[in-house]
Amino acid sequence: MNLLDAIDNLNIWKQGDKRAPHKPLLLLYALAEQVRNPDARFEFFRIEENIDQLLNDFYKSFPGRRHHVNDPFWRLRGDGIWKVESDGIIRETSSGGAYVSDLRKYNATGSFSKGVVQEIRNNPEVALQAARKLLNEHFPESLHQDILETVGLDYKTISAKEYISKKTKRDSTFRQKVLHAYGYSCAVCGFNLRMKTLPVGLEAAHIKWHQHGGPDAENNGLALCATHHKLLDSGVLALSDNYQIILSEWIFDPDRKNSFIREHHNREIRLPRNSNHLPKMDYIRWHRKEVFKEPELVLI
Repeated sequence: MNLLDAIDNLNIWKQGDKRAPHKPLLLLYALAEQVRNPDARFEFFRIEENIDQLLNDFYKSFPGRRHHVNDPFWRLRGDGIWKVESDGIIRETSSGGAYVSDLRKYNATGSFSKGVVQEIRNNPEVALQAARKLLNEHFPESLHQDILETVGLDYKTISAKEYISKKTKRDSTFRQKVLHAYGYSCAVCGFNLRMKTLPVGLEAAHIKWHQHGGPDAENNGLALCATHHKLLDSGVLALSDNYQIILSEWIFDPDRKNSFIREHHNREIRLPRNSNHLPKMDYIRWHRKEVFKEPELVLI
């Protein structure tokens, strides 16, 4: 199957509106390696820790236990671009996954199909185009550069063509509506710098990500400075049910007394001027469940 078509039709696990970035992150990691080494093969026991770390960084952290990296590694075979070979028989679970013990024991090795390998060998940019598709479909733009740098793909070399599907088409008025709702000030810190009449460094953030069904509406938006937008999308910052700011225990901030981050913990955000634009509770709870890196910080 053509790589870009396969990415468009990637079979992603779904249960309600839960996030499932496991396959996209595995593919981004594998695409980066494939560009560097046309003969790349991915031994499960060698890449398991790397993919687990990607999931910790860009999904959720589970202290003391690993993510189920075996699921995307095995299930990706059904998408027409990936194969798995092993030294023994890999048993499947009742749900169609693979036992992680077998993947390790029998040296299960994944690789792209011959067609995809040849496609990337002939035109390495197709791997970068596939990466752009994966990022646009599954992650907010504020995280794209971080993910690409982590896996080792050069974002600047990706063609200027956007490769955005109809599913990710945005409302061009979203930013203006959200900034207006919050009086052109960051809902967390009040930042409101302007160049003449133009807001500078102020962004409209989706609470529930657009990639996961979050609408381009004021009640799913927050006006945030670039720093607090990044913290929201990274799962460092979230909102409580009473609109207070909560921070993740996973932040490392040596300067605890004068922290630009910590000083806002447990404070109420600057609410929109119109009560109809208050953040919707469903979106706040989705973000806490699917993005926020628990547990919550406890200040001492």
